[in-house]
Amino acid sequence: MLSYFFNVMQGETTDTLPRPDVVVGSSFHPLAALAGYFLAKRRKAAFVFEVRDLWPETIIAMGKISRNGPVAVVMRQWEKYLYKRAQRIITLLPSAHEYIGSLGIDSSKVRWLPNGAVITNFNHSADKVRGGPFTFMYFGSHGVANGLAPVIRAFAKVRKEYPALACRLRMVGSGPEKTALRELAESLSTGEDISFEPPVPKSAIPALAAEADAFVVNLRDLELYRYGISLNKMFEYMAAARPILFAGNPKNNMVKDALCGITVAPDDVDAISKGMVAMVQADPYILRTWGSNGRQYVIEHFDYQKLGHDFSRILDEAIANKADA
Repeated sequence: MLSYFFNVMQGETTDTLPRPDVVVGSSFHPLAALAGYFLAKRRKAAFVFEVRDLWPETIIAMGKISRNGPVAVVMRQWEKYLYKRAQRIITLLPSAHEYIGSLGIDSSKVRWLPNGAVITNFNHSADKVRGGPFTFMYFGSHGVANGLAPVIRAFAKVRKEYPALACRLRMVGSGPEKTALRELAESLSTGEDISFEPPVPKSAIPALAAEADAFVVNLRDLELYRYGISLNKMFEYMAAARPILFAGNPKNNMVKDALCGITVAPDDVDAISKGMVAMVQADPYILRTWGSNGRQYVIEHFDYQKLGHDFSRILDEAIANKADA
């Protein structure tokens, strides 16, 4: 990342390119966004700051740094520097303008542009590709932030208390917690009812999703989520026309808004296990309705074709704002 930043700063790799009208700097890494701003300044272009994560709030919420520590202080100065200089600020979180405004930034230049899904990639059939027991599925990262241990414990509770209930849990993906999660499942004697599977390519996700009866997500109960969420996997789950068991309490709850599943308290093993039982025992018509509702909600609000038009409009706004300055 340092090499990338200094290459942009030196200009040897960018000054020979046609002058851009606008440059987008993304906060997937702090230096990437900063490089985007300096490039925009050097080429006299509009600058759009894309905020994928609220730095340093995200790593403070995860307990990685202290709120008043030197790293947080430096990062907060960095974000304010870019917020002030951007013609437009794009955020994935619907209420991030509240946080940005609290820093003394004009929140009128903040635009919400969430993640989404390519709806045409997903088979809209409500029927599971494979037969067998009711299949709960999670695909995505297996990290601390993903809150998967309560899901494992909840499923083990279901298998213990409802041994006749035919269901299984498929955990697909990779991450630093995967070994610990597998060991947890073994310690709870879940046997083959929980499977841990390797990640699949992005192109294989629609076919994988079609093998599920329902998806399960546990969102840790963090103060950070008062600004909302924009989980890539949630849009893909909904696009696949499958119901979702969602354990979470964020500012925006798409499962509740779309009427596409069951919402329970986050990190609550008892509540998640009861939600699983309710999902397995639900009338098939209700499950299909939930799945259809979720897919339709993505079509109307979060299909990438629509989001692409929104992105284009925001770039035009930034260019016009730069010209008027």
